[in-house]
Amino acid sequence: MQILVAVMLILSLPASITAQTDAVRVVYYPPWNISKLPMYLARSLGIFERNGLKIGWTNPGSNDKLLATLKSGGADIAVVSANHVVQSNATGGAAMLLVGNTGYNYSVFLADSAIKSAADLKGKKVGSGEAGSTPDQLTRLALRKLGIDPDKDVTLVHFNEGRSADRAGALTSGQISGSLVTAEALYELEKNGQLNRFNRLTDHKQLKIYAGGGADYAVATAFLKNRRQEAKQFMSGICEGIASPEKTGRKRWSSSPRPDATWTPRPSLISTNST
Repeated sequence: MQILVAVMLILSLPASITAQTDAVRVVYYPPWNISKLPMYLARSLGIFERNGLKIGWTNPGSNDKLLATLKSGGADIAVVSANHVVQSNATGGAAMLLVGNTGYNYSVFLADSAIKSAADLKGKKVGSGEAGSTPDQLTRLALRKLGIDPDKDVTLVHFNEGRSADRAGALTSGQISGSLVTAEALYELEKNGQLNRFNRLTDHKQLKIYAGGGADYAVATAFLKNRRQEAKQFMSGICEGIASPEKTGRKRWSSSPRPDATWTPRPSLISTNST
């Protein structure tokens, strides 16, 4: 009899209370953006767990799979580029609201040493992301601001998933003559002693391009309605992740577990006090 009463009490609880035992489904892509570092810090340092959250992490592995996941309602929270959320919403996907981001990409337009000015890019191959992707749109915008028609003056070479490091590798090997690259690619080039081989034509500040770096935060409207406190706890964890380098220092982060199999943390990119 006591067991029956207990079961009836559980079943009578509001859905918003019983649902909190379920893991929060966080979908993130692409995994390598430096802009996702606050999330990786919060995850690696156990901040989400301390905030009382149980999280299931999913990296779909490609833009197509990401879009399919968003459209099917497979994400409570998505840490992605905003254009994917907009596209999913506009094509009948499960409704999501953009609630924040962690800043914009630092990007530089690098070119082969023979390219002295933007005009020298004409007739050359320029690296870009997948057609229609955020890196592709930003590359096209940067070229137009430099006075170059991306469809007529240059040949755009599209790289799958738009990873900046891949375009930097193509620049190093001579496959392309120029490309817009971001912080993680600049780090790799500098680390390998390759950065001085290229001319820096311009950067995002000169071009006045302030684009999110793949770390826009979207919450499913149903999740926000039914489990609002957990959404707040997750975003609070992100804020703690942003502040954590000042509190924990570089050594603790560099010794933490790797946050993703395809992403290697770069402690030197974190501005901290070493004390």
